[in-house]
Amino acid sequence: MILDVTTAWNLVLVGFGVGVLVGLTGVGGGAIMTPLLIVLFRLPPSIAIGTDLVNAALMKAVGAYQHWRQGTVKLPIVRALALGSLPAAVLGVGLVKVLKDLMGSVGENVLTLILAWTLVLVAGMMMYRVWSSWYKSRTPVLTVSTAATRDSRQAPRHRGLITAILGFVAGTLVSLTSVGAGSIIMVVLVSLYSASAKRLVGTDIVHAALLASVAAAGHMWAGNVDLSVASALLIGSVPGVLVGSRLSVRMPDKLLRVMLALTLMVTGVRLIVG
Repeated sequence: MILDVTTAWNLVLVGFGVGVLVGLTGVGGGAIMTPLLIVLFRLPPSIAIGTDLVNAALMKAVGAYQHWRQGTVKLPIVRALALGSLPAAVLGVGLVKVLKDLMGSVGENVLTLILAWTLVLVAGMMMYRVWSSWYKSRTPVLTVSTAATRDSRQAPRHRGLITAILGFVAGTLVSLTSVGAGSIIMVVLVSLYSASAKRLVGTDIVHAALLASVAAAGHMWAGNVDLSVASALLIGSVPGVLVGSRLSVRMPDKLLRVMLALTLMVTGVRLIVG
């Protein structure tokens, strides 16, 4: 795609706005960017997905490096997630290529529907996280016996297998939609592991960087990436993430997450109904 000056600047501004959202809330990159590329810039869904994944891979790599330096990463969880997600990412790219090459415009419409339902799912999971956090903050903490506390900390059976299956689902969704499924992963990780929130977030971001990189490479191989669009988005998104990260300490996180979840829900429903 050859960009004119106006389109290039619009892409930079969109990248900046989405980057600010990511910096503020930690989620929403692919969930916002891909629909915008489809609706506003009329990119085919397959190209929008691949292009956004290139942008996401580079952004997440920066965050992953920072968490790695801080020591807020649990490598065993990353390995378990990657065991399922990386093969699934390759499989997902293959499915996109089949839909695009064999079914043409019908395949693109199928990708749009998958994206729309994924947005609705992610919005629901985000709302659940907000509600769960609010509910726990209002529930009195009860003193429990040492034996009960010890039992509550026992690892669920087949935890590694569950984590790998979770990674497989996330890898498939990322390749098919570019939506990172971070909210889905975090909800399950919190219930499976007793690590601190910072470690779980750092673990999720490092895994997301690996997953987005593999998925982006696959989409580049399949010809689903517009490098000129990706470059313009990166010019805006990188400073946007930095600005959003600085503002995050002053903004009500729960309110932002509710607003973002509602936006994703409306966007998903709009894509479904056409």
